[in-house]
Amino acid sequence: LAKCMNKKTVLKMANVGEYGLPPLKKSFIGRLQLRIIKTADVIVAMSNESKKEVRDIGYPVGNVFMTPNGISIPDNIDVRRSNPTKQCKVICVGRLDEQKNIGSLLRLWAELGVANSGSAILEICGTGPLEDKLKIQAIQLNISDSVIFRGHVTNVYEYLSSADIFVLSSTAEGNSNAILEAMVAGLPIISTNVGGTVMQVGSHGEELIVEVNDLDKMRRVLEMLIGNSGKREKTGREMYVRARDIFSMEKI
Repeated sequence: LAKCMNKKTVLKMANVGEYGLPPLKKSFIGRLQLRIIKTADVIVAMSNESKKEVRDIGYPVGNVFMTPNGISIPDNIDVRRSNPTKQCKVICVGRLDEQKNIGSLLRLWAELGVANSGSAILEICGTGPLEDKLKIQAIQLNISDSVIFRGHVTNVYEYLSSADIFVLSSTAEGNSNAILEAMVAGLPIISTNVGGTVMQVGSHGEELIVEVNDLDKMRRVLEMLIGNSGKREKTGREMYVRARDIFSMEKI
């Protein structure tokens, strides 16, 4: 429609992998979508993986603009964590669908001794098509006492600011806004290596990144952080500084 009106078009790629461009090649409708995508005057890619997918469909790389997502830094955000002996709160924020892979996170949580001891809780913020199924899974895994489903939340920083660790188990992402929000809140980030995640957390946070479905490593990293408040505090402050200095909306 924009082309018919002789208007320029800018297209932003929101995702990669199985949720990005490659699957479109497998169907007639998908290939039609790719033809339309290739008519964009500029494509915005948020990671090298996304840029490669755009190049692979034959789009001119010279018309690809690379930039990560930016985020507004609230004036009243408090990244300090007090009372390291309190119950450790692990938080996950995202839509409850297949891409976020929350079911695997629940199975991992069930294997953690801290979950049953009461020394840690998992708080899940978000809603989606798998919400009821995941709640049933938590009951079946006997972890419902240590897993809290918050549903849709309007002020995510209220929950992030009271947490100690952020975890993301997604099978695919572009640039995760949830990770940026957690960084602004001063949380250490445990995440799967998807999209631009490594670029977002940088060298200070890369050691906490695991490959998709490597639940053993994610469990070990989670156990380590739950038992080390000093590490949580140090890494969390590094994440806040990185978000402020690199990804603030003014910088982007």
